[in-house]
Amino acid sequence: MKSNIVDSINYGVRLFLPNSNIKYISTEKDILYSYQLYTDKAIARWDNEPHYPGFNNYPHHFHYKENIGASVLSGNPIHDVNKICSFVKGIIGNI
Repeated sequence: MKSNIVDSINYGVRLFLPNSNIKYISTEKDILYSYQLYTDKAIARWDNEPHYPGFNNYPHHFHYKENIGASVLSGNPIHDVNKICSFVKGIIGNI
């Protein structure tokens, strides 16, 4: 009898900035990620939760303040972290 239980390992990385943080979460089988920048309120979030199929880079999308749009991320943290850091660097003085 085969089991339907899938073993997975959760990873979490948190980068602390003054009054904000970025978090990456993935599982071994399916890479689901969420990078979040927030202080006492959400500022920006990139994730690939599959709930916005209309965007050209589905399932990757970007939340910025009250807006949601297509994301430039690919789901590969080696490439994506540089894009996120560039974005954060550009807005950090405005937080």
